[in-house]
Amino acid sequence: MASTFKGKSGDLHTLIKTLNSASSGSDGYWKGPKADRFRHDWESVRPTFEKWVETLMDASKSASTSADNIERAT
Repeated sequence: MASTFKGKSGDLHTLIKTLNSASSGSDGYWKGPKADRFRHDWESVRPTFEKWVETLMDASKSASTSADNIERAT
């Protein structure tokens, strides 16, 4: 479970970087209300996605600690 959480945290981090780069670098060629809305919406939700990266990493550490504790107890 810990490795899954850690892996998905990395996947999400990569997605955030990709979307952020694409969004911020598209001003010169992607114009119009839909482009503006996407950029606005992305800036609104990006902090939530970034928080999930942290949450998944914390869950990974917690699951790893729990697994270690169970292993030591048996």
